[in-house]
Amino acid sequence: MSANLITWNMAAAGKDPVRALTGLLHRFPEHDMSRSQLAASLLLSMWQLGGPTFSPTPPSFLLVDANGEKDAVWQALAGMLKSPLAPIEAAPAKSLPSDPNNLFRGKPELSRRTMLAAIATREKLVRQGYPPDVIHMQLKKWREQWHQCKPEAFPATEINHYSKAHDPDFGWVTHADDHISLLVCGPKSEAELRRDLLDEQSKLHLPQGVRDDLSRWDKKLALMGRITVKSWDTSLADGLLGGPLPVVFLPHLSPPPPDAGPHPDAGLLASMVSYFTRHQRNHCPPARADLHLMPMDGEPAIYADLILRASAGLPGDRSFGLQLLIRELQLVVFRLCLWLLPAEQKSGASQAEALHHLSRDLYVTALRGIAYGVAALGFHGRGIGLGTDRTAAIQVLTHLRTAGPCSRRDLQRKLYKLDKMERDRLLSRLVAASLVSTAGRDVEAVPLGDYLMGIPGRLRFPLPTLATTPAYMAGMKDGGASQAGAMK
Repeated sequence: MSANLITWNMAAAGKDPVRALTGLLHRFPEHDMSRSQLAASLLLSMWQLGGPTFSPTPPSFLLVDANGEKDAVWQALAGMLKSPLAPIEAAPAKSLPSDPNNLFRGKPELSRRTMLAAIATREKLVRQGYPPDVIHMQLKKWREQWHQCKPEAFPATEINHYSKAHDPDFGWVTHADDHISLLVCGPKSEAELRRDLLDEQSKLHLPQGVRDDLSRWDKKLALMGRITVKSWDTSLADGLLGGPLPVVFLPHLSPPPPDAGPHPDAGLLASMVSYFTRHQRNHCPPARADLHLMPMDGEPAIYADLILRASAGLPGDRSFGLQLLIRELQLVVFRLCLWLLPAEQKSGASQAEALHHLSRDLYVTALRGIAYGVAALGFHGRGIGLGTDRTAAIQVLTHLRTAGPCSRRDLQRKLYKLDKMERDRLLSRLVAASLVSTAGRDVEAVPLGDYLMGIPGRLRFPLPTLATTPAYMAGMKDGGASQAGAMK
């Protein structure tokens, strides 16, 4: 079944995926930061779940809830990722009906042993010097069994917990296209990630695993998930920014419980994400980055400029990677809207107009979220022009954030390498950057939530002007009803 037909079926059943997606842009109406990060995390999730369709290496992202409570944005996102997340949480079936065509069904241990035997057989043939075509022919039966065994031994290959996706025998266990999203959500996966950043960097710098042709090959990894404000320390931020994976942090302040209830169209949006990403991953050619780009003017240009200026001091080629992200994110938006709109028969507006408004609003909202994230790296001394003072500044900030407020004198004793003049000069720079407060006798670190709330006041960061307002959508609905009545 084609993607357009699937979308048409959803609409024909009395549901409107275009209106549901537009409603998402107005989720958390009083919480601009959360709304922006929800749009950004949704598009980045679909980018990852599309495999290699949108780019060879999809960007990673981690939500950071500055409130330190239940992350309402992650909860909303997880509801829309219900289908791809399902294999992670599914309990092993205790008994399954026998299948004469698959002797491995419901037998993960037997499947694992068979997969190990398949790898050993290939390695033996390679050692014996057989040519590739002979090896390929000899392994035909083993490959057939591999395809039956893999879902039994490793049911989660599109998304899996970071702590479970790497196997000592098979390496990174991924989807058939060698891509996988690694879920960082909870202390176990977070601890494993920190360990790998410190001690096992080869797992991330040279990610390898067994392909479906039984050879060992490079894998494509992308992180997704959420971490707490306490976990988002400078060590983790610097480790990921200095690592091989392109990563975007999406900090925000979760709305209070009355504003963070379930989305009325959560089920429809979950179906949309599942069908769209599977169609893109399995049936669509790689997107061309030179096609279908919207003009970068108005708020998108302002947000893009902010991202590039703030990323200038990031390590390695992070700034170039963000330039690519700004461009390639448009491809994700365009393909999603193009996939949805051809079946949209209710709209009184033209398809071209609806595509233009929805795609621009999705893009500008998500880009605003990413701009928030890049600007928030200033909380870790990135992108705020500290230069050679950054090392000392991080020592000051780390001490204040862990030990609490202290006097200038105590701070100088703790950081004995600074004399009084250097201490005061550094504190003046941190005050100017809104990272510390010296209003009273003590020096105090500014909390992440306060730092985030101050971003629009410190930078040129206007609110986006969205075309797909509730009034616009109501007009589309009325126009569609009028058209339907005329057709009758």
